[in-house]
Amino acid sequence: MIELAKEYANLGLWKYAVNCYYWLFNQDIIKGGFSTVIVRDFQYYSNYWEFSNEDNFRHDISTNSVRAIINRENVNFRQEPELIDDNIIGVFGLHEELQVLQRNNFRQSIGNVRTYWYKVSTDEGIEGWVYGQFLFFYPTSIN
Repeated sequence: MIELAKEYANLGLWKYAVNCYYWLFNQDIIKGGFSTVIVRDFQYYSNYWEFSNEDNFRHDISTNSVRAIINRENVNFRQEPELIDDNIIGVFGLHEELQVLQRNNFRQSIGNVRTYWYKVSTDEGIEGWVYGQFLFFYPTSIN
């Protein structure tokens, strides 16, 4: 599967490469493992998919074809895409999965990272915003 993912990446088919790494990531979790190489490559290709053709990525979001995995512990879930303390509505743990609903229209720099905020929904239907640095994206369908 790694070879297939790398072949997709060589062809610039980032969504397909991410799909392969999502499968590999899940296999690691099912087996009770945690391969840092798989996680690193999952993040790498996820970033390429997100930024290589932003219109296609935004279209995938609009068709509810993008989900995300929280990639750190204690990630703030916010009511609005702003860094203010009274805006926090919850905290996510590592590897929680979310539906991506929307991306805001501009990149914001926080520290040395410049990315978008994403409106997400939990499986319980609670909606809020997460800064993109804390998300791995994966497709729910390949078209």
